[in-house]
Amino acid sequence: MTIFKISDKYPGFNRSDGVQFDNTITVPSGINDKIIFNATETIAAGGTTTALDLTKTLHHIDADAGGDIFTLAAGTTGQVMIVTMESATGVATVTPVAMAGGTSVTMNAAGESVIFVYQDSQWYIAGGNAYTVV
Repeated sequence: MTIFKISDKYPGFNRSDGVQFDNTITVPSGINDKIIFNATETIAAGGTTTALDLTKTLHHIDADAGGDIFTLAAGTTGQVMIVTMESATGVATVTPVAMAGGTSVTMNAAGESVIFVYQDSQWYIAGGNAYTVV
């Protein structure tokens, strides 16, 4: 099911590095409830495990040479989480508490991204760029 094209709803929505978010978001069938969008957070590399803030929708992350782990707790049905890699000298691993089709997602270069949608007590990947499912 295609929900909308971000650029149609938010013309000019982009990151500070000029990357445009203009792809269509497609979510797994069976998601018929609300979609929740909220605020932004930026998390600098720190070589630690950091929980992504469930009250935010857009998460800009970094990873240092030692790698960084980002956890994602259970969400609310229809909740959307967009995770973008701002910079990387190492691997960022995003590990949801429950994920359809895998256990985590890794990103290792600036510009990589993943979009999660929460449904049926797990996070589904709805799109992104150059991420790897583990």
